[in-house]
Amino acid sequence: MCTALAAKGLDVTIFTTNFGREKEVLLECPYDYQGFHVHYFPLSKPRRYFYSPILAQTLKRCITQFDIVHIHGIWLYPTAIAAYYCRKHGIPYLIRPRGNLEPYALHQKVIKKKIYGWLIERRNLNNAAAIHFLNEKEAEGGTQFGLQAPIVIIPNGTDPLDERKLQSLRGRFRLRYPELSGKQIILFLGRINPIKGLDRLCEAFVKVVETVPQSRLVLVGPDNGGFSNQLKHLLKKEGLINYTIFAGTLVGEDKLAALVDSDVFCLPSYQEGHSIALMEAMVCGLPAIVTPEVKFHDLEKYSAGIRTSGSGEDIATGIIALLQNREMRKQMGLQARTLILSKYTWDKVSEEIVKTYEHILQSKTYGRWGFRGTRSTANP
Repeated sequence: MCTALAAKGLDVTIFTTNFGREKEVLLECPYDYQGFHVHYFPLSKPRRYFYSPILAQTLKRCITQFDIVHIHGIWLYPTAIAAYYCRKHGIPYLIRPRGNLEPYALHQKVIKKKIYGWLIERRNLNNAAAIHFLNEKEAEGGTQFGLQAPIVIIPNGTDPLDERKLQSLRGRFRLRYPELSGKQIILFLGRINPIKGLDRLCEAFVKVVETVPQSRLVLVGPDNGGFSNQLKHLLKKEGLINYTIFAGTLVGEDKLAALVDSDVFCLPSYQEGHSIALMEAMVCGLPAIVTPEVKFHDLEKYSAGIRTSGSGEDIATGIIALLQNREMRKQMGLQARTLILSKYTWDKVSEEIVKTYEHILQSKTYGRWGFRGTRSTANP
């Protein structure tokens, strides 16, 4: 997103913590990256809150250098401190909740969130110039939370990968894992986390193998909290651990190689906004199997995949249908790539983001204590 915004002439800076990258980055030293600047700040305890006093000190000192602030995420210290200094100095800010106002998320640690919401987060959200949701369904969750700030709906985007580039990577992932030779690959890409519904996928895979014994399951992504061990235990119990590859985190061409060598992409999440992993799979020409909670309804509208009921049996039925019908896979894959290139590249999405920024900055109603404009559920 920031690369696309910088390409449109915006001077973009990211402030973030070094969470998960403690040994990789220098602190408080700006990095120039693909047209924008990134500053990493160290964490202090409590780390789970992403508490960073140095980040706060820097925001206090330089927040007035920025025309607008786009905050990603809630329930965390960087959100609270950025929103506070924006309000103090009359800097308009947007907040993107990233799915954290949906019922599934709000029911996690519900007591803590009720208290924190009452003390801090409602003020941050209700004084925003806009709340940035990715789709209408996510916005409905915000409405139920009782938000008073205006709403804008702008989806995620992805890069328009060149077809020749994708073709050049074909076969590389299978070469890395010779046991995949001659097999059909069901791919999951994302965090290995309970919210992603991988228990559903493993249940479905048991039934898939019964009908399509040459199928294999590939799970790509970082392990969150040791959840992969639970999945391995489940797969061992079903006798399918040797039918499954845990590929870990893949980036760049390695990730693309896994996508182009797969036959079906499955996203069985219990909660999912506008998944970038799903769009990456689609732009690579993969048909997708998704659950009701995956909020990307253009998938079925444009016949680019199959939406299931979410049960293991129904997920299995969808996967089997695609694995057994090469022509269906091909047509859905073509539809998927065409859809992403026509509507969801970062170049197109960033145009909507720029329009939103301009609308907010041109508004005469943004004052010291927040935006008081008209509530909207459409793009400005």
